[in-house]
Amino acid sequence: IGRVVSAFNAMQKRQSANEAQLKEASDVQEQRVEERTAGLVKAEAEAQEARAKLTDAIESISEGFALYDPDDRLVLAISTYVKMMYPGIEDDVASHAPFENVIRKAAEAGLIADAVDDVETWIAERLEEHQNPTGPQLQKRLNDQWFRLEERRTDDGAMVVTYTDITELQRAREAAEAANEAKSAFLATMSHEIRTPLNGIIGMSTLLQGTRLDPEQKDFCDTIEAAADTLLTIINDILDFSKVEAGALELEAEAMDLVETVEASVDLVASRAGEKGIEL
Repeated sequence: IGRVVSAFNAMQKRQSANEAQLKEASDVQEQRVEERTAGLVKAEAEAQEARAKLTDAIESISEGFALYDPDDRLVLAISTYVKMMYPGIEDDVASHAPFENVIRKAAEAGLIADAVDDVETWIAERLEEHQNPTGPQLQKRLNDQWFRLEERRTDDGAMVVTYTDITELQRAREAAEAANEAKSAFLATMSHEIRTPLNGIIGMSTLLQGTRLDPEQKDFCDTIEAAADTLLTIINDILDFSKVEAGALELEAEAMDLVETVEASVDLVASRAGEKGIEL
């Protein structure tokens, strides 16, 4: 009986020791799990904080910004982008919305000027441009708003989309082009209006040269004709300026008599120079 009791006590001691070891191991494992969980919670909190800071930073920019994943589903769209590009259908621009759905909603809502006549054709062309971006594009929106659209694909296949409102710039450009066209039209009209009486002067001086004139009168007549020809050349040059702006100017190489050109120029100012006592 003594030996049985001793063996039983020894067994209990071994069992107690094993239980202590198991408890210690369990406590260590539990501590490690708690530490790892705390680390994961901290890392997730830090990631959320970083994401919030990044979102706040992106929200502060004046341009519209959106990010689509490699499957072309919306990941992030800042409020500026949504309000700027999709007024009235903001709820349709939700996270994970396919790109095609987003542009279809915009086209069907009448927000895209180029899609008004043929929605399906515009969507097909827009999808092609989206899948194979070649550079900045201009897009006309509702109420004559203009936007510059840029799309760039990231290394992992995602797509970054930015929209910049260039309405004022586009309007200024259109106003400048309209003013330039008006100026060219004015120059062309005035040139033709001046040319009509000038042709009369040239014709009358030509007829006058066919009459009997003394040398002094003939010199005066030659000066009139030279001045009229010079004025006609100036008028033609004004018309050439219009051609330059239109990209239709053609240059010609012609021989000239330098002495004759200088003498004709002197004759034009000789009269006024003489009034001032200057001899040319």
